[in-house]
Amino acid sequence: MNNKVMITGVNGFIGSNICRELKAKGYEIIGVALDQTCLVKENIVYEQADISDFDRINQLFNKHKPMCVIHLAAIVHKKSMLAAYDDFYRVNYLSSKNIFENCAKNGVKKVFFASTVEVYDMEVSQKITEESTTKPTTDYGKTKLMAEKALIKLAKSSKFDYAIMRFAPVYGQEFTLNLDRRMYLVKHKVIYYFRRGEYFYNMCSIHNIVDFVKETININTTVKGIYNISDTNIFNMKQIIGFEMRKNKVLCIKMPYSLTKFVIKLIEKGLRCINKKSILSNYNFEKIFRCNVFKNAKANQVVGNFKWDIQSTLYK
Repeated sequence: MNNKVMITGVNGFIGSNICRELKAKGYEIIGVALDQTCLVKENIVYEQADISDFDRINQLFNKHKPMCVIHLAAIVHKKSMLAAYDDFYRVNYLSSKNIFENCAKNGVKKVFFASTVEVYDMEVSQKITEESTTKPTTDYGKTKLMAEKALIKLAKSSKFDYAIMRFAPVYGQEFTLNLDRRMYLVKHKVIYYFRRGEYFYNMCSIHNIVDFVKETININTTVKGIYNISDTNIFNMKQIIGFEMRKNKVLCIKMPYSLTKFVIKLIEKGLRCINKKSILSNYNFEKIFRCNVFKNAKANQVVGNFKWDIQSTLYK
């Protein structure tokens, strides 16, 4: 029986965690990444490749004939200030489309695609389901949505099963950047909050992603569709600061909302004058207080309730 699983972006945080768990369950892993060497500790078949090198990717599919493909490799949101739209289009859309076409041609049974909640319209605070309006504002979100549509269209004319996983911001013990930048001025030294700290972030523990893949990778389990992958339990900033201050000796300061917003506007205007982009923008600042909830009921119906959250993942 073919139990080969190809994981693109295997050296990344999400890829390495999925690789470890699937390897322990007996799957044969073909790991694909840009690095010259494999960074995961598991004994896997490693192939160095740029996913935008179509000839190389085509060769890998012909060579390995995987049963399942978990496509994670991408230009990610945190690097968006360093890349032009054409880079996102080439890597996140065209390269993904080529991978999906290879899945169809080579008899792949199941495809997992890592997308993002950035595809949604998040202009106002709301509870977001998989049927909510899509209106991405970033190059990352726009090209991820294009890749989603390509996968859905191809799956309609092919026989493979697929799961589009729209991740909320991901974190874990080995990767806390998505949380740190929302609460730390200086890592493990100065923590900040606005107003009364009652705003919250709906994020995603790496363990919930791994659990979803582990429970649905079996070819007898049908998952065709889109899934929000996010924590069920949500903590506000005041609660998270409490967890962090019990773990680390840090200075906690309350930031002036109006003054901070004014300074960010000035910085954004100045950068715009010199034609430069920055993650420090009024849009990103206002996102802090929107408190969107990414409803994961659909994924919970498939795998059972996601049991991991910020407290159980980072503070126990």
